[in-house]
Amino acid sequence: MNATTAWVTPALYLKRWNQCKSFDFCSVHDNCEINEITITNTTDCERTITLFSYIEFCLWNAMDDMTNFQRNLNTGEVEIIGSRIYHKTEYRERRNHYAVFAVNHDIDGFDTSRDAFLGAYRSAAGPLAIEQGNATDSIASGWYPIGSHQINLTLKPGECETLVFVLGYCENDPDEKFEAPNVINKKPADELLNKYQTKEQVSDAFHELNEHWNRLLSHYTVKSGDEKIKPYGQYLEPVSVYGNLQHEPFCFLLRVRYRPRYGLP
Repeated sequence: MNATTAWVTPALYLKRWNQCKSFDFCSVHDNCEINEITITNTTDCERTITLFSYIEFCLWNAMDDMTNFQRNLNTGEVEIIGSRIYHKTEYRERRNHYAVFAVNHDIDGFDTSRDAFLGAYRSAAGPLAIEQGNATDSIASGWYPIGSHQINLTLKPGECETLVFVLGYCENDPDEKFEAPNVINKKPADELLNKYQTKEQVSDAFHELNEHWNRLLSHYTVKSGDEKIKPYGQYLEPVSVYGNLQHEPFCFLLRVRYRPRYGLP
């Protein structure tokens, strides 16, 4: 039996004898990101794979996160229930929201401390947990909270396994923050995660996303007699509706090139 190690951010790095497909999007109706990972054993012998997920939780205020270290490095707090990692920094003191990072599969380990997962003086380019092949089951208390799952898979020739990772944001009514002393109310998270437990549910959610954008953008078209503009017409559709910054430089060029004599239209 041969073994290999992978880790997902949601990107996966696998040996040549395995095939991996990553399918990622955000839900239309829920505050979450969905990462569907499908791994296939393309060889003629059984393979064992150790997969690690990894995300680093923010501390809810980007500017404060990167400047006020004296305070922030003392606030990190998490809960772990099965394959669900809850980020509850400052929830007890002054917040009514938390994040959850979960997978629809039993796990063989986890980490919630960045230092424990990466190792001293290391970066995400070479985490110690991956080098050693085992998570440390660390519980973050201050410092830098993360979410990482370890999943050991054994695949027969031609067999594939699909995993659904969900990173979600949940809120509770201020009067219903806890289900027990210092235990967060997980009902919103349960309701959210139960919607994305199977490939079929993920496929349905992605179909809704497609329909959502089709409804928004299918009414807008671009026609031009200028041969230089025609190839780019498809990119102007989302800009016309939402001002997509990705294409803003091109749109600025159009405005300048075709502006009236006395300024922009």
